Amino acid sequence: MDWSTRSRFIANSWLFFNQTLKQTSICIYCLASAPEEGIICNECRDSLPKQELCCAQCSEPTTQPGRCGKCQQHPPTYHYSHCNFHYQAPLSDWIRNCKDQRNGFWLKYFARWMIDNPPNSLDSIDALVYIPSDRWRLARRSFNVSELIARKLSREFDIPIIEGCLHKKYGKDQRGLSAQQRRTQLKSRLLAGSQNLTNKHVVIIDDVMTTGATADLAATHLLHQGARLVGVWCLARTLPRINNSD
Repeated sequence: MDWSTRSRFIANSWLFFNQTLKQTSICIYCLASAPEEGIICNECRDSLPKQELCCAQCSEPTTQPGRCGKCQQHPPTYHYSHCNFHYQAPLSDWIRNCKDQRNGFWLKYFARWMIDNPPNSLDSIDALVYIPSDRWRLARRSFNVSELIARKLSREFDIPIIEGCLHKKYGKDQRGLSAQQRRTQLKSRLLAGSQNLTNKHVVIIDDVMTTGATADLAATHLLHQGARLVGVWCLARTLPRINNSD
């Protein structure tokens, strides 16, 4: 049984026990005892796919501290990024369950894990901005994962959210698209607002950074509205695709 299948099986078992026995202290991954009001034991939490050594700007894995060669040659418009985990099982399955199955149960835990490991620049952040959902997806899912995580972070750290900086129009699902395909689609979908961000240090909140195209365009819009510094803070970062063509 692979990680993905195993994590779905155990998650379903956990939900059954939780609903049947009304217990909230069982680890969702191994079914051992978990801290009170937690969903994962300390051992399993320590084994989640954490970001270790990565580029300070794009958060892709690197072999040394600082910015990767790609960011040095062709830097994105955002100045830095902070991602708490790699987008791998079992975390990737939990994120998909939250979004595809409209299971908002996960949101407080995603936010808690981000709160436990904030970016080093936390004290200098002036405002948070979340990646918006288009109306169709918001109606279908009934919530925007990025927005709800941002609101929990805002309350925890007393950092205001600035609304109306970004707007999103309906478009096809971006999953599976290359970075260039995402950029092309996003140009007509992710639109700028008209807020005054003059001299502000703004951080974009999102659940997953895949190619970085969304964060790049969002940062461009925020800089055009006057932001001085733009960072990105995500729960998880997708690992780069391996090119096997050589």
